[in-house]
Amino acid sequence: MIAALFGFFFCLVGLAIPIGFAMGMSAVAFVLWEQAETAVAFQRMAAGVGSFTLLALPLFVLAGSIMHHGEISPKLMRLVNCLIGHVASGLAIVASISSCLFGFVTGSSVADVAAIGSIMMPEMVKKGYGKGYTATLQACTGVLGGVIPPSILLVVIGVAGGVSIGHLLLAAAIPGWFIGMCLMVTGWVIARRRNYQPRGERVSARETLSAFRDALWALLTPILVLGGIYSGVFTPTEAAGVAVVYALLLGLVVYRTIRFRKLYEIFREAINVSCAILLIIACGNTFGWLMAAYRGPEIINNYILSISKDPLMVFFLVMFVVLILGMVMEGTAIAIIFIPVFMPLMVSLGVNPVHFGVVFALNINIGAITPPVAVCLMTACRIIGIPYPPPFRDVFPFVATMIVALLILVFFPQITLFLGKL
Repeated sequence: MIAALFGFFFCLVGLAIPIGFAMGMSAVAFVLWEQAETAVAFQRMAAGVGSFTLLALPLFVLAGSIMHHGEISPKLMRLVNCLIGHVASGLAIVASISSCLFGFVTGSSVADVAAIGSIMMPEMVKKGYGKGYTATLQACTGVLGGVIPPSILLVVIGVAGGVSIGHLLLAAAIPGWFIGMCLMVTGWVIARRRNYQPRGERVSARETLSAFRDALWALLTPILVLGGIYSGVFTPTEAAGVAVVYALLLGLVVYRTIRFRKLYEIFREAINVSCAILLIIACGNTFGWLMAAYRGPEIINNYILSISKDPLMVFFLVMFVVLILGMVMEGTAIAIIFIPVFMPLMVSLGVNPVHFGVVFALNINIGAITPPVAVCLMTACRIIGIPYPPPFRDVFPFVATMIVALLILVFFPQITLFLGKL
């Protein structure tokens, strides 16, 4: 029965039906096939989004949209460029660090790639960097915006797996930056070998101080959100609301880069993105309920355990499956469907749920820059104006670096859990 449910779902996906509609249609069709009451399916959809905790998702989306339209990214890039732009092949480092910093204020990988890439990539090409290299570097560092807190994907994983969102957000900070630094080193080494961009000019201390003052308010965003959660001042959902108010203050009062007439466009964009994600969550809740009703998680987990009962081997098997899924499916849908399946299995084997949730999110995002369906890489290619995908020699080193860094995080969970233990 579970095979029929998944079979119909993947048939719809193969027909280019959006993921959310594919899950909802397959769930309703399965209920009709079983001659059950269809009202149950729609009740489960409504229950899937009727959560106070889940309210953090559209609020974080709105905060990210305000930050994006508030032209925060140029201020962050100016600061990074003042600090390290004079280094040989320094634009590659500036692009990497700027993407990670902007991830701290948006929580969205696509927004990160679009905001930083639209400014950095034309400049890098002008300085002699290869277009394929530039697009791949920007896509890989930008995709970390989906993991570095406040991450929308981690909110979904926390809701789907019953894990503390606050713990997930804090635990993702070091792994996100760790992979970002690994990508930065890889990008810098490749740029040096290909002789991209000679050493730039060092800026004055006065200009550096000016850039720091200009970017300081934006840099305080993650401190406000994560500090507020862990000091007990507010919950993750309330922190998302605070992030929205703070973003509005920056855009309207501090930087004055947003006009009141532009708020309609910002709110409409945030509503469109939030509705798309919430549709996936609503339909995925019904899909997951049917899986649980017909013992789907138990069947899948028993099959995995029949291959190996070693916790590390099972971890690798699950990560391999998630990586393949990430190449062809949207990340939110993967989390909604498979976190309720894999999370109990990994916890039963002694894996920390926070560690697993963060690694799961990172793994999904590696799939998001690996063809055939690589939304962030596709976005970067579209911005820079080259065919998708870029040459294999440009994509492979960065994907390999991310996989090696992910393996290090799997073997050393202390890296992920360090801040939480403090």
